[in-house]
Amino acid sequence: MANAIPLPKQSLIKILVCLAIIILFAFFFNIQSKNKVSRLNGDIVALKSEIKRQEILYPVYLDLKRQYEAEVLKELALVTNKAMTQEEVDAVTRQIEEAAVASKMEPQEVIPDPATLSENSGQVIVNCEFFGPFFNVRDLLKNLGGIPYVRHIETLEMQEALNGLVVKMKVRLSVVTEEA
Repeated sequence: MANAIPLPKQSLIKILVCLAIIILFAFFFNIQSKNKVSRLNGDIVALKSEIKRQEILYPVYLDLKRQYEAEVLKELALVTNKAMTQEEVDAVTRQIEEAAVASKMEPQEVIPDPATLSENSGQVIVNCEFFGPFFNVRDLLKNLGGIPYVRHIETLEMQEALNGLVVKMKVRLSVVTEEA
């Protein structure tokens, strides 16, 4: 101990204060991490109970969905295939225009494709162009889905215009006309 360098009393106090501050930081950090762990444990318990609730309710959901789909199928009209007459094509184009107006879109053009009218393929393509707000496109698609002749939409193009959106689409119509 003869070689030990004596520390001044003031330096020893500074070292003890620094150690105390480090111990306090470690203590508060430990408390915060324990609080975070307890919050996470609470979240885990809540999620486990939600999963159990979903496991119980999922079969009920599937049953209700099956019943709803059965009711919807009873309400839909069944149709048989037959070539469309010019009046029926005109009626469908009016229905497409009405669907656009109902969804607050302005029909610019609803014209059957002459090439598909002349061929006997059993389908007709209608070239459509509508103008209106972007958020009404969803309603337009829903209304088009309610028309029994519409088989599917072949192409769908949206272009931004000055005060809205120009929607161009090719709608493929099936040749179903008569209810069974």
